[in-house]
Amino acid sequence: MSKGKLNYYDFMTMPEKIFFQIGKRLKELRKKYGFTQARLAEQAGIETSFIAHIEVGRKGVSIPTLMKIADVLDMPVEVFLRPEGETKGRYDFKDKKLFSLIKDSTPRERKIIYKVARYVLKENE
Repeated sequence: MSKGKLNYYDFMTMPEKIFFQIGKRLKELRKKYGFTQARLAEQAGIETSFIAHIEVGRKGVSIPTLMKIADVLDMPVEVFLRPEGETKGRYDFKDKKLFSLIKDSTPRERKIIYKVARYVLKENE
């Protein structure tokens, strides 16, 4: 972390640091996609307090539980393992889903999708 000044993070073991980073990323993504801890926990079938503990790095999370959380947020598990800046320059997972839908559509459907997208983008200006 910072040179000269020590903090709690400097004394964490490697597994503790990993769980801390997963929790930090979870909190960031949960808020980004508009979930409360309670709503995310309910939809994932886990306790709200467990989400809170994960987010502050107080408790570790198993892969199956992380998969449940990822399913609720509609994203791959790997996003929890990458720091925020590491995915820059790559398509967002939702972009990939959109591109897949467009790729598999007929020319007529693509024309409709294009018109709808233009309408939505103009409404948001």
